[in-house]
Formats: sequence, structure tokens, C-alpha cells
Amino acid sequence: VWSTVCDTNWQDIDSYVVCRSLGYDADKSPITLVDSYFSDGLYPIGINNVACNGWEKSLLDCNKETYLQFECARSDLAGVRCYEDCADGSVRLVGGDSDSEGTVEVCNDNLWGLVTEAGWDDNDAKVVCRMIGFSSDNAISQYGSFYGKPNKTVHYTNVHCTGAEDSME
Repeated sequence: VWSTVCDTNWQDIDSYVVCRSLGYDADKSPITLVDSYFSDGLYPIGINNVACNGWEKSLLDCNKETYLQFECARSDLAGVRCYEDCADGSVRLVGGDSDSEGTVEVCNDNLWGLVTEAGWDDNDAKVVCRMIGFSSDNAISQYGSFYGKPNKTVHYTNVHCTGAEDSME
């Protein structure tokens, strides 16, 4: 059964163990998040007072309190943002039916994030298409989270490209 983790005593070393267990680069420091940063969670709260040492292969190998041994509010869930191996300024499309369509994500500080639709138009779509190696001739912008809205930080808002740029930066 899936469960969430309470953020009581949630530390960077705990985040490190989580990211490493998911296959992220062990040399990059994850971002430790508390106070239900991502949401109040969908699953029961099953773990609290996690105390990893850093050598563990999984969060389950760490010292911890388990369900029914603690109290925790839904607003006190632990979170982690693991660094991804991307180059700042890179773009990608996710959630589409092919690699030529999808929600636009841009890399900033080694993390993929979103671009809001505020000010977004076909000229911005042309730049993105060129950046990922496609022709910009038939680029069409989509609105309203057409391809889904990943739970990620917004990196860019009010992008206003002319359509001739090499990048959105």
C-alpha cells in the first residue's frame, strides 16, 4: 500500500536516500521540502520521524516510526525534488502522442519546470520547435494545459518571442 511521509525531522540526508533509490545522480544534492509543498497527499500517512544515515538503499531501510505510532497533519508531508540531468535552457515536450507535441518544459538549475501560457502564442511555439530540432513552419501553440500539467515549478512566464530567436532565453 502506498503511503505518504510526515515531515517531522525530515532532513537533507533523508531526501538524498530517496533520490538515490530512484536512480538520480548521487553527486547532486536534492532539495528537501516540507509543509506539504506539493500537496496534502492522496494516500494515508504511513511514516514519520525518518532518520537515515545515508548508506541506506531505500527509505524503508532508515530508522522511522510507522503508521499508528504517531500523529501528523495532512499539511505536514515531506517532499523531495531530485536534480535531473539537464542543461540550463534546454527544452522538451512531455505528455503528447509523439515527440513533436506536448507540454513545454524548460531546464533551469538542473530541474525541469513549466512555461505558463500567459502571453504564449505561435511565435513562441516556433522557437521551441526549432530548439528541439523540428521545423517551425507549422508550429501551433496550445492552451489550457492541453497535454496535461505536470506537478512542477513554473520557470518562465509571459514569454514573448518574435519567432526568429534561437532560444527562449
